[in-house]
Amino acid sequence: MNKPRLISSLLRLYAIVMITIITLFTMVVGYTVLRKAMTDAHNENAQAAKFMTETINHAEQQTEVILSDLLGDAQKIENLYAYFSLDPSQYLEKSLKNNTGEQLYWPQMIKQVYYQQLGIAGIRISLNEFDELFYSNQTKKAGDKRKKLPKHANQIEVNRPIIHPDNIKSTGTFTMIIDDAIIKKNIEETNGTEKQQILVYTDSNQLMYQYSGEKNSGNSDNKSVTDYVSLNEKMTEKADYVTETESRSGLKIVVLTPKSLVYQQAFQDFFWLLIGSLLIDGVLLLVLFRTFGSYGRQVEDIKVTMNKVTESQLEIRIDEASKKK
Repeated sequence: MNKPRLISSLLRLYAIVMITIITLFTMVVGYTVLRKAMTDAHNENAQAAKFMTETINHAEQQTEVILSDLLGDAQKIENLYAYFSLDPSQYLEKSLKNNTGEQLYWPQMIKQVYYQQLGIAGIRISLNEFDELFYSNQTKKAGDKRKKLPKHANQIEVNRPIIHPDNIKSTGTFTMIIDDAIIKKNIEETNGTEKQQILVYTDSNQLMYQYSGEKNSGNSDNKSVTDYVSLNEKMTEKADYVTETESRSGLKIVVLTPKSLVYQQAFQDFFWLLIGSLLIDGVLLLVLFRTFGSYGRQVEDIKVTMNKVTESQLEIRIDEASKKK
């Protein structure tokens, strides 16, 4: 058999085997990195959904406590009715003449709530018998009566009926608005939220609140929560990893992480390993071809020289100096 050709064939086979091993190893590591990124995305979604659910559940409990303190008996509800029906001077005079022993002055009662409770952005009250609404916020804690409310977008509201204890009927609605700054601060302290979009829907599937991390374009604002129902069945058809939970009162929390961002992060983690693998393949090929190529040329020279010697060219010698290069 022609030895140079044999060596060349062995060289190619060895190179193919080594490159295949390195490539397979790189692919296995890349797949592992991608699976970890996908698992992390699901875990981070679950963590963010749990945080938002707990935050809203706490706000719902907080609202019930505040409502009980402010309007927990018939006297306090009658005081609120007086506030709505009288002008400010008449209401103040009536409050000062109160002989029940408990000072009930609605603006002061509301203002006190902000000092006793944390995380409140505003309070809104509507009574069935009045066209006006009561509204207060951090800027004007005592609040006032208004025909129209300022338009606020992107805020989480907790609504509770005002129940009159004498007839057990709803006389209006008490609404607490959660402070968005506190929610956002706590969200951003949670792992993975820079890639996430967090949506909160009412029990009638209307978008109430949305948060988009700095790496998320936030293009799901107008989607109905029904788009994310039957998540397990439709997960592979969507561009997002989706986690959905629900608060005690039925508010729906949907956390989205775009698959494109997960894949991008996985590729960034895998990139340097891929570059290293390509460099190793290149260096390996260079070393193999230089080493075995030189060896093949030496064998060919020896074969040619031996053939000439057999042809009686006894003066022929192998150039050893060239073979040491």
